[in-house]
Amino acid sequence: MRRHPKVYIIAGSNGSGKTTFAMEYLPKHVGQVDFINADLIARGLSPLDADNMDFKASRIFLERIKEVAKSGKDFAFETTLSGKTYVPLLKKMKGMGYFISMFYLWIPNSALALQRIKGRVLEGGHDVPDAIVRRRFKKTLWNLFHVYDQLLDQLMIFDNSSEEPRALFEQAGHRNQIFDQELYSRILNEVKQYEKED
Repeated sequence: MRRHPKVYIIAGSNGSGKTTFAMEYLPKHVGQVDFINADLIARGLSPLDADNMDFKASRIFLERIKEVAKSGKDFAFETTLSGKTYVPLLKKMKGMGYFISMFYLWIPNSALALQRIKGRVLEGGHDVPDAIVRRRFKKTLWNLFHVYDQLLDQLMIFDNSSEEPRALFEQAGHRNQIFDQELYSRILNEVKQYEKED
């Protein structure tokens, strides 16, 4: 039987710790895969002015995803899920036989995201304007449950608010497992609250 290629999506709001998680988690639990990251591409294009390379890096990022997917190799990429850009791409990949796995990193509020981003900037990392962080913060969680979840073969949600990511929920096929009912219920309530606000 032919093995399905896999794509691992590291998702979460800005400042949720996606790149750090990917660098630590992927080699240990997935093995050596091509990890595609728009921020790292921007830094490669212009290490001293990466923020001004966002648009160009985003185009290269999407082209690279399409190129690797066409080759049928396992790979990973990160996203905030703040838009619906990846929906057609993931549908196409599903048609190509890809197994789609997402690791979603939840943090409790945009204040923590902003604090982490400020720390990252002090260490030479990229900045994201406060207003964009706040706007995307709600959108990413809403999109997870209303746009992307139906495209996934596996979803794991982690609480990434402290030193170590902690698994809260896993869905694989029709099987669900909740590891922290209280926190998972809080996340679902947040999504409902966002619906009322829109």
